[in-house]
Amino acid sequence: HKNVLGKAGRLHTNILDFNKLIEGQLFFGSTELENLDFHIRMYKGDSLTNLDKFIAVLDDGQPGSGKFLMKINHAEVINGNFSIINENLKTIKSLEFKNLNGALENLLIQGPNISANITKLSFNDYRGFVVENMVTDFSMTKKSIYLENLNLLTKESALKGSVKMNFNPGDLKYFVDKVKFNVNVEKASLATNELNVFYNEFGKNKKLYLKSHVFGTLNNLKLANTIIADDLNSQILGTFELNNLLDKTKQFQLTTNLDRLFISR
Repeated sequence: HKNVLGKAGRLHTNILDFNKLIEGQLFFGSTELENLDFHIRMYKGDSLTNLDKFIAVLDDGQPGSGKFLMKINHAEVINGNFSIINENLKTIKSLEFKNLNGALENLLIQGPNISANITKLSFNDYRGFVVENMVTDFSMTKKSIYLENLNLLTKESALKGSVKMNFNPGDLKYFVDKVKFNVNVEKASLATNELNVFYNEFGKNKKLYLKSHVFGTLNNLKLANTIIADDLNSQILGTFELNNLLDKTKQFQLTTNLDRLFISR
């Protein structure tokens, strides 16, 4: 198989420092990446993903930030695709985003560590969910992904907060079951029409307002210190646990411990 992590149909950039280039360090100015494909894939029979192998190459195992350095002042992504696929599972596709378009500032790849300011990003999830814009400060290490100062906007919903994902090397291939989320939802306005993409039991054309601390894996999520309200001033306060949210082979379960329940009609 071809162990390809990423490729671009067209790359346009300018090199800022040729002396550093000779030393193996890459410094670029404004860069355009068109038809970018980035795929984290575990091939059948393998125990590591192509990303795990790529990180191992960049990480020299010594204290510090690794032997590889690349900086891009500004990057535009046009018509990109991203996916996480494990060919050893019955359902091989964990994530797939298409039609990725956006802009990054101060992209830095230093050994296995990656950081960037995402100033705009839009994409389509393969289930039909569409993100119109996402702004965040992104960072990634061998064991974590962090989205700070996150603002996410869809056609009918909006969310402000932060997301941290923790994992061990090799866990990304089991994204929905092993990657541990720690999400601070400062405030969110969620359209039930869009929530139905993931769990088709909500009423249509409703809005829910949410504040919560969310943690766990995608198939075993807990919502603590949660406040849910709607346009009719109904209010629910408490803790929620969602099991098998994305596992279509098992029955979805919702467990609650409520401190307050007020329904207005």
